[in-house]
Amino acid sequence: MNCWNEDIVIIGAGAAGLTAALRLKEKGIQACIFERSEDVGGSAHGGGGIFAVESHKANEHNYVFTRQQAFEYYMQHTSGDVDAGLVSEFINKSSELVDWMEGLGARFHSLAAYFRGAPMCWHTVKRGDPQLTDVMWKRYKELGGTVHTGYVAKRLVKNGDAVCGVVVEDMGGEEITVCAKCVLLATGGYIQNADIINQYSGYKLGRELPETLPFMRGEIRANGSGLEMAWKAGAEHGPMCISTSFGLPDPYAGPGGVEIFLGDFRQPNLLVNLNGERIGNEENFQNPGIMANLVRRQREYCAIMIFDQNICDYYEAHGWDHILVDMERIPGTEAAVKRVIAEGYPYLYMAESLAELCGKTGIKQGPLERTLLEYNAMCDRGADTLFYKDRKYLKKIEGPKYYAARMQLNGMMALGGLNINRRCEVLAEDRRIIPGLYAAGMDANTINGSYYSYATCGSTSSFAFISGMMAADALAIELTKMKG
Repeated sequence: MNCWNEDIVIIGAGAAGLTAALRLKEKGIQACIFERSEDVGGSAHGGGGIFAVESHKANEHNYVFTRQQAFEYYMQHTSGDVDAGLVSEFINKSSELVDWMEGLGARFHSLAAYFRGAPMCWHTVKRGDPQLTDVMWKRYKELGGTVHTGYVAKRLVKNGDAVCGVVVEDMGGEEITVCAKCVLLATGGYIQNADIINQYSGYKLGRELPETLPFMRGEIRANGSGLEMAWKAGAEHGPMCISTSFGLPDPYAGPGGVEIFLGDFRQPNLLVNLNGERIGNEENFQNPGIMANLVRRQREYCAIMIFDQNICDYYEAHGWDHILVDMERIPGTEAAVKRVIAEGYPYLYMAESLAELCGKTGIKQGPLERTLLEYNAMCDRGADTLFYKDRKYLKKIEGPKYYAARMQLNGMMALGGLNINRRCEVLAEDRRIIPGLYAAGMDANTINGSYYSYATCGSTSSFAFISGMMAADALAIELTKMKG
């Protein structure tokens, strides 16, 4: 077996690992990076934007959402079941992240909120602009940085309680022991590991969630290997959550849960369960986390959206009530629905009567008729006295032509699994640090608690970048101490 000696080893060259490597390189430190894929950037290449507060872009827009407000929001969102120091460090470094990224050449198109009422803290990347990790990778190469692609980390090496290296396998199947002073895990989470999802996330594939999630397809990148290595090395099992969303099943899930050309099904239209009962305030469709939790309580973990031709004509004439960032309505819903149904897609329906609609969707007709009587009466009064939907979204459903869609949960990201402190040091089961072991990115993202916060959209990408920065800063200090 070959043996290498390195100061710092980084496992994974996605958003977190690449950030740490570049940050170290800027400090004059060359880390040894291993990436199982043949390219760098991770599964999402930094995503569609980043979360940040008190950035210069917020100041330019005269938008005030302070660090204190963000911190208090996270404390409320998690009911305090979170490392407050880690949350604070993440928030306080977010504006620095914007400046650093722009210094590398990144461009942030707009300041946005994922849904009405959420803070304007999502710094979005315009479609067609360079992806964030591509910008970083370009700069890293300019500084002479390299990545060992096609190398798979197999297990951590320990000396007593401390981690002192990692065993990797090269593309030829040969194992190499890499001795190191510090090892940073940045392996991208566990979204492609069905066993970890089923055992630890609180969700079951094939039950609440589809058998296969979107990021489970394609090249294996985020298979939970970093978590498993750390757990075997004595790391505590940290909080884990699936970022659940709600919308049409694939292949028409699209942005915000629905493909743009079917965007009439992303509006606050009536939502009922298979028993014909409303499930909650349909305005929550704009917040996928809340809606996913509501739908999770329904029979067969689904809800049926219903609107009629009059509502379709309203959207055709006036546009949508809810608009996701940078999206415009595409005319022709009726033709689009007919085409998708003709393709054999089983989750969209058109019907000329309630009886036909119930026969196609499986909704109980009697309860649905009673629900529509009650709902239409509230529309006439202009007041939803059941779930308090805003009166401007109350639109009667009277037929004769009906549109419907069977909506279900989906899972976009798998977060957490390792507890870290604000220096990104991994904690053991007794909450002491494991010397020499650090983690960043998805593996260590526990700031959301049990449910992902869509109100702070972009926070997953931001946490990957920021925790990479935090880890690099801590590693540089530790390396200086070790070298005396």
